[in-house]
Amino acid sequence: MTTLYPCRRQGFQNLLDKLSLLSGMRRLEMGPNTFEAKHNAMSTKEFFPSIHGRLKVIHFVPNFRIIQFLTEHGNFKAYLKRFNLSRTDLCFCSSGEIQDVNHLILSCPKFTPARCLLISSLKKNNLA
Repeated sequence: MTTLYPCRRQGFQNLLDKLSLLSGMRRLEMGPNTFEAKHNAMSTKEFFPSIHGRLKVIHFVPNFRIIQFLTEHGNFKAYLKRFNLSRTDLCFCSSGEIQDVNHLILSCPKFTPARCLLISSLKKNNLA
């Protein structure tokens, strides 16, 4: 049984925005202008495989929080542990998983209600 956690409206809207971004951006096509370096900026390349694909996404307006998610350089335990700013890289949700962007967006139980709402909204609008 999934535990539903209350969340502030602003935090919920931010998560919904990020989940919407994730669902839409992963559909970008890989092309001849795909980034070549394989070890740097991997999470950013998942969303924007090429600069040309990024420029075609006119509805995308980057801000401080979205950039943290795209680069995985934010207040994520996996990132903080690399600099000894956190004792552990495990998520606070007790799942035993490393707290990184993919975990928070795709599987963290804390954000299950937001994921369900997003999926429902995407299906309703024929986007999923």
